[in-house]
Amino acid sequence: MIFTNIKIAKQNQGCYGNIPNEVFQEILLLLNTRSYSNRNIPSQRSYKTPKDISEEDQCHATARKFAEVNDGWTRVSGYIIKISALEADCDKVYLWAHSVVEDASGNLLELMPTFSSLEDTIFIKHPSGIQGYDLIASKN
Repeated sequence: MIFTNIKIAKQNQGCYGNIPNEVFQEILLLLNTRSYSNRNIPSQRSYKTPKDISEEDQCHATARKFAEVNDGWTRVSGYIIKISALEADCDKVYLWAHSVVEDASGNLLELMPTFSSLEDTIFIKHPSGIQGYDLIASKN
């Protein structure tokens, strides 16, 4: 069975704009076709750390700041999903808005591994993730 419905589950701090139905349909398609992207933890010697990085920074700000100081890096937004929910064939899955960076070689790098463990979550790239809304997809 595939996911047929999706809606906003939570408005995080700094949310903005509306998510039109066409965008929800794009996200459902990515989810149902398992269009997941692999992420890696960057090597500590492979990047510069922004001077203005803060413990309070969330993933979107952190990714933006790292992209600004590392040549060829860009912020990539989307959603993370717990692998266990997909493997258990749950009727609903939660999609957390999230941002990572893409390095000059096209690798996605996870800068917030304590929030988004590589072993426990998958990432779906979609620009609407930057808007800060967490979503919930359901099969009915």
